[in-house]
Amino acid sequence: MARRRPDLLALTAGYDAEEEKLRQAIIEQFPKLNVAPNYTNDTTPVYTAGPTLTISLPIFDRNQGNIAIERATRQRLHDEYQARLDTAYGAAGRLITELDLIEAQYQASLASIRRLRDAAAVADTAYAAGNLDERSFVDLHASLLAKEIESLKLEQTLVEQRIVLQTLIGSDIPTQSHGRPPVQ
Repeated sequence: MARRRPDLLALTAGYDAEEEKLRQAIIEQFPKLNVAPNYTNDTTPVYTAGPTLTISLPIFDRNQGNIAIERATRQRLHDEYQARLDTAYGAAGRLITELDLIEAQYQASLASIRRLRDAAAVADTAYAAGNLDERSFVDLHASLLAKEIESLKLEQTLVEQRIVLQTLIGSDIPTQSHGRPPVQ
């Protein structure tokens, strides 16, 4: 997940950049030595050439303020990264648990539909033979239709939860093809 989600990748890049700034601040606490050539002339044809040596001594603060700022910024980025990663793992675990529950409900709903379809087939025969009253026949078919609608809603919830999980982890997850019977 940490190698796929854009926000986590951005925080990692920010942390790496801050690490470089911290290294630079630590290097700046040491004396700077500059050696350069120096050429001068005046209004007469006298030319002077020689080296210039400059030493900068960090006597007072030795850049400790900038080092502390860079360390604090780096720690803040690390804490933000860890908090987002922990939140994402927790949310992914919760979504996977919910997906398992919804999948179980969906499978139970499909089993109910199969039983109701078998009962509806028997009821169709009985109604055609005049052995079943119209009210019972209509109630059975209404129950079958209601169960099919419930099954479709559960399937939609499954697809939506998979999309949410896919977005959360930043990757494709395999989708299961259900042997859902066609709605009649």
